Amino acid sequence: MKRIELFNGVHLSIIPSEKFKTNFMSVNFVVPLERTTAHTTALVPKVLSRGSRKYPDMALISEKLEYLYDSSVYPIYSKRAESVIFGFGADFIKDRYVPDGKGLLEDVADILFDILFDPLTVEGAFRSDYTESEKADLINTINAKINNKASYAKEKCTEIMFKSRPYGLSELGNVSDVKRATSHDVYMRYQEIVRTAPIEIFFSGECDEEALAETVRKYVPHSDLRKTEFPKDGILSGTPEEINEFDEEMPVAQGKLVMGFRIGGINVNSDDAAAFTVFNEIFGGSPQSKLFMNVREAMSLCYYCRSIPDMYISAMFVTSGIESCNKQKAYDAILLQLESVKNGEFTDEDLADAKRSIRNAYKELDDSAFAICRWYLSRIIAGNDYTPYDIIEAIEKVSAEDVVNAAQKVALDTVYFINGTAKAEEDE
Repeated sequence: MKRIELFNGVHLSIIPSEKFKTNFMSVNFVVPLERTTAHTTALVPKVLSRGSRKYPDMALISEKLEYLYDSSVYPIYSKRAESVIFGFGADFIKDRYVPDGKGLLEDVADILFDILFDPLTVEGAFRSDYTESEKADLINTINAKINNKASYAKEKCTEIMFKSRPYGLSELGNVSDVKRATSHDVYMRYQEIVRTAPIEIFFSGECDEEALAETVRKYVPHSDLRKTEFPKDGILSGTPEEINEFDEEMPVAQGKLVMGFRIGGINVNSDDAAAFTVFNEIFGGSPQSKLFMNVREAMSLCYYCRSIPDMYISAMFVTSGIESCNKQKAYDAILLQLESVKNGEFTDEDLADAKRSIRNAYKELDDSAFAICRWYLSRIIAGNDYTPYDIIEAIEKVSAEDVVNAAQKVALDTVYFINGTAKAEEDE
């Protein structure tokens, strides 16, 4: 990957790839996740996607993209630790596949950057009908979260575990704040982001690098207010003083047990990051893990059971779907498997299988231009320049002792449980 500074706080990263028939480009703003702005930040890409000054509605945007051999431009919005990544991505066929031989970069960039930097406004605000429509859609999305009990339970555990810290917030905001937001509020938030947020632009595919950089410079506005540093993540460290436990009853058949763990401050920049990655794979990160093979398969206590780490914040969550009557058994069994790894109760074959699985997962990043660009973006925000192959090399050096040492730092912090009170046939 080649990273070029275009302006203060604006970088272009180029990842050459001959693997696909299409190029991928994304423009990403990185802003802190805050309670007061989460809802307006979430609304910005939704309203922007409705139309720009040159292309004032979605029909005109679609018509132009279809003319460009069915290219696509779409909003990007996600939570990353205590930050939000907002922007737009674009896919378009490579020059050698264009029938008339004319490249599409300039035309696609014109649409992409026009949507981002020349939005449709009325009297110093976004169009109110577009804003109200997107508010209704966002409210529906927030309200619908509870329908997916597994993700809802994990989000609730995160909220409780991190209390008032940004990581415990939803990147979508809450319904009451969304309802109160005006088209002017959303536009003001948009202007603040465009003027102050760092911008990371990614390109994956085939291009003339100098021509690409020149194209991007032409479209991206310069701002003396733009920050050159990313929001800092508050790494979770220390040992919990007590285990917080919360139960909630719902009329569903399958209970949901989520256990939130601190991992001793281990993060992507730690010397023991690779060791923790291997630990997680052995413990609950794969179909060969202890949680899957023992708690799910051998003991039949869970419909699913896996560990999900977030080393950008130094936390790990074990999520499981269970019969509610088996809560204590599943809880005890999960902790027993953790203790077994802490005690070094895994084989050389377990270690080799875990490394092989991780190695394959990192190599598969190259199968998606979006995935590899997002991976590099997360690493850049975290402050390191490792490649996937650097990580693979570090993984290969991890010993059984390293895994045990990493496991020793894992400590239970919070338990959230949905107690299902309905019979199986009533659970939708």
